[in-house]
Amino acid sequence: GSSSVDVEVVPLLDAATTEDKTVALTLATGLYGIQANAGSAMLTIEGYKPVRPADYTWSFTATPSDAIRTTLGKNAYADFPVLVRLPVSVSEKLQSADGTDLFFTDEDDASLPFEVDTFNPSGTTLVWVKVPSLSSVTEITGYFGGYANADNDTTAVWTDYVGVWHMNENASSQTDRTGNGLTATTDDGVTYSLGEGAVGQSLYKSGILRTVNFFAEGNDFTVSQNGWSFSGWYYWPEYDGKATANPFQKGVWGTDGWYLQHKPGNTPVAERLIIVTKNATTGGFPVKNCNKSWNYICGTYDGSKVMIYVNGILAYTYTKTFAQGSYPFIIGTVKGYADETRVMRSVTTDDWAA
Repeated sequence: GSSSVDVEVVPLLDAATTEDKTVALTLATGLYGIQANAGSAMLTIEGYKPVRPADYTWSFTATPSDAIRTTLGKNAYADFPVLVRLPVSVSEKLQSADGTDLFFTDEDDASLPFEVDTFNPSGTTLVWVKVPSLSSVTEITGYFGGYANADNDTTAVWTDYVGVWHMNENASSQTDRTGNGLTATTDDGVTYSLGEGAVGQSLYKSGILRTVNFFAEGNDFTVSQNGWSFSGWYYWPEYDGKATANPFQKGVWGTDGWYLQHKPGNTPVAERLIIVTKNATTGGFPVKNCNKSWNYICGTYDGSKVMIYVNGILAYTYTKTFAQGSYPFIIGTVKGYADETRVMRSVTTDDWAA
């Protein structure tokens, strides 16, 4: 017959969910004396309190800057991670140790995932927020001055990416922020430190930084052979213009793979990036003053064609079918700084690359 029983559920970790979501808790057969195939029961959890904007003391709105509006034009982009810069007037009121007592919503009051890139209680705090649609009229609302947002999933900001490395950890390894676990690690003997970056701090290193081989066939995080993109910021103040330097590399000469190589020239104008494949190179395209300023490099591959953008401008197109090979993915092969390096699961558009 029917009967009731009190069961105490003790979470091993803090559990949180958004409002109006169903959470299923499974009780193992036999553990509580439950008969096998006895059907199902409803378990009510009392005391759960979802995070709401009303839990925070202050709020602000954020919209694209004039420069971003000009770039966007009439276009709109779905699920776009935007960088929100919080001034000191906001940063100083954040109460959690890592600046995560934040809550973001879109125009429809839907909560937005975010990740704190840099928390500076006495300066500018940098936060990546994923918006469902980015256009020139996008507006998001931020709330702060409450408690750490346990409902927030930082990896949800980067669901469209295979790997994201902010390059802001003063360590020999850089965490992959997607949650895919693709840690980038410096080779033995490589020194490292932090410096001023294109976005917050950046990693200075004296040699190679490599990731696990996520392009290999059979790997859980394989990038489609027919569509992927990579991007990153680079600044090489010690570059002497005599040696080659590779911002991205997936292979070595004579093996299946590819790498994007900076070829020195007699003048800054002659500096150029070339695409190197197995036993073949392209003519290259100009990249000026890589040892004097930051350069944003973005590349896409659609299965037959590579398109390289330098500082938001399409610089080169190369028709070629690449074999991925088994060589690790390398971020930089020369002394200097790297910042915000990413690999995406799809081919970006011209405007996205800008």
